Amino acid sequence: MQTIDITPYSHEKIKVSLLPLALSQDYEEVPYCKNGGKALMEDVLSHTIDSINKNVRYRLQAGTQLNGPTTSGPKFLPKAKKLGDLKWSCDLELEAMKLLGDKCLETAPAAPAGKTGLFFKFDGEEDLSYVTAISAWLEEIDNAPLSDAATAGAAVTYQGDAKTANFANLIRKDITEIACAQAHCKQGGEKYRAFCLLNKPPLKKGDALYQKA
Repeated sequence: MQTIDITPYSHEKIKVSLLPLALSQDYEEVPYCKNGGKALMEDVLSHTIDSINKNVRYRLQAGTQLNGPTTSGPKFLPKAKKLGDLKWSCDLELEAMKLLGDKCLETAPAAPAGKTGLFFKFDGEEDLSYVTAISAWLEEIDNAPLSDAATAGAAVTYQGDAKTANFANLIRKDITEIACAQAHCKQGGEKYRAFCLLNKPPLKKGDALYQKA
């Protein structure tokens, strides 16, 4: 079991990440899951599932996903073969909620065996949510590219780079389910934590993220 703990690199980046990646539809302000989950319908569908499936995964399959900053000209990740859509798991959400609890932990909870945990912490801002974490993780690729070693073979692979570890986990072809929990604390200032679970074991160096088209 393993949990990836990546803290955003800068205060400015978080301000950018507050903008959702997907266009919003109108949804009732009710939880998506009816089994005790707390994530709201719009956050789950528009800002998580659509942000991953209809934005980043779509661009990978179209060959239009940028690989790193564009200061020296745009570079793109290799075009992907078909990637399955990611779905929100109500069972995983309950697991994530139990592990994170209602406290603003300083270190990531341990993910259950056979699952991957992604942990986000940020202090000093108001009105953040786990959606901020999803946006920040998907934007990792805007700040740091996947390496030549990662893109050289018949498949794009994970090479253990912490700067893009969360992005790599969200695009990997083998995951089919995701869910997140969040905590907000005011003792000692505004604090936010998010913890997401994926339904596959942690990536190891050399694992395929996706097959090239």
